[in-house]
Amino acid sequence: MKKASSALFAIFLILILTAGCSINGGENGNDNGSGEADLITTEGYYIGLADTNSMEVLVDGEPVIFRKAGLVDIVEDMKLTEDEKIRIDYIQTEDEKTVQEIEILEVEASTGIFVGFEDNNSFEMIDEEQGFKMMYAEGVYDELSDKEINTGDLIKVFYQIIDDQNRMDRFVLVENTSQDVQLETATLTLNGIIDNNSFEATAASETLVLRYYNTPEKFDELGIEDKDEINATWYENNAGQLIAVWLEK
Repeated sequence: MKKASSALFAIFLILILTAGCSINGGENGNDNGSGEADLITTEGYYIGLADTNSMEVLVDGEPVIFRKAGLVDIVEDMKLTEDEKIRIDYIQTEDEKTVQEIEILEVEASTGIFVGFEDNNSFEMIDEEQGFKMMYAEGVYDELSDKEINTGDLIKVFYQIIDDQNRMDRFVLVENTSQDVQLETATLTLNGIIDNNSFEATAASETLVLRYYNTPEKFDELGIEDKDEINATWYENNAGQLIAVWLEK
């Protein structure tokens, strides 16, 4: 009888210990079976610090808060700036995402004028420094259709160069134009600079006055002088002014 009682007591004790292990192991719902929380990795674009111990990151188009004691010092040491793409390793608890490691990822950024869609997977833009560029992303036409993008809109595109193609990673509509824009491109002969923001040129037999912000500086940069031939792209605004968006010699 004593042996039977001892055996029952031993079984009862084992059941209690087993139940205890199950409860402890499932407290945060993120353990990997060893009692340690899983490490999660995600990528996004740095927005800024929320306070000295937390930062905001754009992940899949939504702002997300990540925390770590003394995060402000880490960000300063990394020289992390707004719109940089980063990879974050973190641990998820019930209340917060705790940062374990941050890595800056290499991406290109291009700001300029939206020209139009080439097909469902690509569009053309005029980079304000590098000129015409083609951007590629599968289904980009469908993705951007709800943004009501128009020719002439100011945009910013984050991308990676893969197999000699500019593969879009993120699209930002900076500013909509207030009108429908029809871009024109032609080779012009420069007659001269009118003022700081405009110049006169001839296309065939037609004399045109085009506006371009800080014209003298741009001409000096490109080495453009009177009587030179230049390639220009422009549109006519609602006031009848010709607004140049791209110049090259």
